[in-house]
Amino acid sequence: MTMNQVPLPESSSNFTKHIQVLLYPYEEERPKAIKAVFEGNRRHAQRRYLFADAKLRWRETQAYVHDILTTSKYNGRKYTFRVFFKRYKGLPKNQAIRALANAANAFEGDVLVAAIGPDVGLRNLNTALQRRAANNAVAKLSRRLTPFRKKRFPARITL
Repeated sequence: MTMNQVPLPESSSNFTKHIQVLLYPYEEERPKAIKAVFEGNRRHAQRRYLFADAKLRWRETQAYVHDILTTSKYNGRKYTFRVFFKRYKGLPKNQAIRALANAANAFEGDVLVAAIGPDVGLRNLNTALQRRAANNAVAKLSRRLTPFRKKRFPARITL
């Protein structure tokens, strides 16, 4: 269960598909592209629900998944991402985010990043430019979230 992402109501127009997302594993130095399952609605393209908890590890230690909608600029273009992560001091520090340039160490465990499209709720994160923009957004987000370590995280951040 995620914090800000709302599950879709039962409907005959709902469908399930795979989408390409970026996973920052806690024990590796680099992010990797993986497939994740989302549920969408044929009548409302903006209504999409990503099952991020299935891709993030440490489910026994911390079952709750936080998500933040973040908007940032990279090379003159505006990108919007939904970042999924777990917040628990017992999880190991994320090495992939620590290896990013200018990133603070604000995340424990795995981090999952999905791209948000202008016309659809979720879209594939498949080009190298989009991955670099995601890396830039996650590094900025980690610096921005450092003061919030003991407080409630915001639902939306513009970087």
